Amino acid sequence: MEKKLLRHGAKLKICYLVERDRHPELHHFLEKLKKDDLSTYKKAISFIDKLKDNPEAFKTLQKFKKLEHDDDLWELKVSNETRFFLFYCADHEVCITHGYRKQKKNSKRLTQEIEKAATIKRRYYESIQ
Repeated sequence: MEKKLLRHGAKLKICYLVERDRHPELHHFLEKLKKDDLSTYKKAISFIDKLKDNPEAFKTLQKFKKLEHDDDLWELKVSNETRFFLFYCADHEVCITHGYRKQKKNSKRLTQEIEKAATIKRRYYESIQ
């Protein structure tokens, strides 16, 4: 698994993960979001830019929360439908596992997306050992 830089800020590097020989999932998600919902795309990029420069401020917002299912997974809620999952992968570095668009009130899908984020995080740590 390869780590790629998305944004570099005053306090954090924001990265995303790419599995070998696969299309970068986060990049694909952002491109689709940009095409389908430009307003939410701009908001997502704005949130990521704010996070890289002032992560402490984000921890106090309801839009950025630690997930109960995993000690080190966080959810960044951009809108009611759009979310990103991430974890701290190194000192002053955050890795975004993927983004997803929530469809109505489907808690089973949210659970699947959280499990997916946890799996990506586990595979990342396995790849660097």
